Amino acid sequence: MAGLQEGKTVTVTRETVEAALADALTAEPAVVAAYLFGSLARGTAGPLSDVDVALLIRDLGDGEAVCGRTMDELARRLRTSSIDVISLTEAPMPLRYRVVRDGALVVCRDRRVVERFITDTVLHYLDFEPLRNRAFEVMRQAILQNR
Repeated sequence: MAGLQEGKTVTVTRETVEAALADALTAEPAVVAAYLFGSLARGTAGPLSDVDVALLIRDLGDGEAVCGRTMDELARRLRTSSIDVISLTEAPMPLRYRVVRDGALVVCRDRRVVERFITDTVLHYLDFEPLRNRAFEVMRQAILQNR
């Protein structure tokens, strides 16, 4: 994966993103933790892949602003605009679970808060998984019957 700015190509690797993210977050004290997730974290990134970052933010009122500043700073450091930054606290439960399950924890400023977030996410996700699966099956059957 490569970034491009003013004719300069920069190779974007998991290591360069992790370093840039850790540096960028020094100016964001509200961030408790940061995950890299998606294809870059899985090692399957290609030339069209973007950088997916999830932040666990202490003060929810600041979430959107913190995500925006982090995205801008990463874009500047990595010389690419293919960056998505989300707030884990505001993300839907399936996305939160996927980040916790498959993501790479890059920054952790409060281990207890992160452990509690992980525990809550896994428990809530697994509690509702049977209901979610049943709802998807009902919807799938309805779609198939309307064909």
